[in-house]
Amino acid sequence: WPLSRKIFPKQFQKLTKNNQKSLIQITQERVSKLENILNPIIICNEEHRFIVAEQMREIFVEPLTILLEPISKNTAPAILAATLYDYANNSDSVLLVAPSDHMIPDVTAFHKVVSLALKEVLDGKIITFGIKPTRPETGYGYIELGDPTSAFASKVKKFHEKPKRATAQKMIDAGNYVWNAGIFMFSVSTIVKNFKLYAPEIYKHVSNSVSESTLDLDFIRFQKQSWSKLPDIS
Repeated sequence: WPLSRKIFPKQFQKLTKNNQKSLIQITQERVSKLENILNPIIICNEEHRFIVAEQMREIFVEPLTILLEPISKNTAPAILAATLYDYANNSDSVLLVAPSDHMIPDVTAFHKVVSLALKEVLDGKIITFGIKPTRPETGYGYIELGDPTSAFASKVKKFHEKPKRATAQKMIDAGNYVWNAGIFMFSVSTIVKNFKLYAPEIYKHVSNSVSESTLDLDFIRFQKQSWSKLPDIS
């Protein structure tokens, strides 16, 4: 499901004057062609709720829900909130977390990688997607790969924040680093268990905020008091 994060108005504008689709619409259409996929759970800032709803209406998509963050707290709380919403409805489901601002030209390759990742997810793993770097980019985070677990997946040894150019070049030369795409895939039961174990404070505040959320038209608005206690963390 596309999970829209830190959405800025420009991302919802038409890409050209030729009536092409916006990035969030392209994201939705990219994932909608996967097998056994349901309509999206979308999470965004409350200021953008009507823009998001209209963008989905234009491409004839009815989201399962649109969740509203009262304050932007980065991706960890947002992902957990969407997970808890889904977990309450189906504890056996699998979530694909897809930021709304990506351009992925080779959609067929993307679908193939997601299908391969599903095998790992069903084995209880949390999958993060990497992009093979083509240059020493300093604006992206990097994932250092550990031992391979299959022909297409490896353990994550370490995450590295945006490096300086010389460090980025060394990473590329080493050959075991990929750009961090910010795309994740996991079973909801697995991610809930791991948040409880490794980030109990985040789990507590997100859980409280989600459990005390209110319905606002077609949107679900998280309770602000608990949400405001969350750290700004990816």
